[in-house]
Amino acid sequence: MISAKVLSAIGIFIICASQNHLIEAQRLPVDELPALRDRAMVLHITTKIEENNLELLNSVDSRVTMPGRPVIIRLVGENLNILIQFTPYLQENNYTLVAQSQIWINIPERGMSYRTANHSIPIDFGESILYFPLGSDHTPVIELHLTMYRFGEEPRSEDSNRQGRENRNRGNTP
Repeated sequence: MISAKVLSAIGIFIICASQNHLIEAQRLPVDELPALRDRAMVLHITTKIEENNLELLNSVDSRVTMPGRPVIIRLVGENLNILIQFTPYLQENNYTLVAQSQIWINIPERGMSYRTANHSIPIDFGESILYFPLGSDHTPVIELHLTMYRFGEEPRSEDSNRQGRENRNRGNTP
């Protein structure tokens, strides 16, 4: 059954089969193929949308991927359509996360606007990055917090939630 969640304050309409399906990734048979397990990684992604200090969305999800395989995030709204692909790459024992975003915004009286961006971000296991597809000064604020882990070494959700609370209490961005 498909459920729908409407965030009317900014007109974002997300259709998902469950809360965590705004993030897509192909299923990897890492449990069946031990050779894949050594190369597999997990992208832990928290998606937040805020407007006027009101949290409209807070979604947490993790996806298993491999170097060269994208994890896709889609946000669809009445006047806004965002498609972001995060693809990790391994080169000379260093990881780079390539963020490719496409944004369609229908601005009343000005028409449709299209923006695209590509960013290559050096990242290592356990490191976190913040990604703002609309920019950090745009209203609403759409924030993606990503952390990359080796497959099987990602923290349990209780540890992750506790770490986020501790970071907020210290004034850090989770």
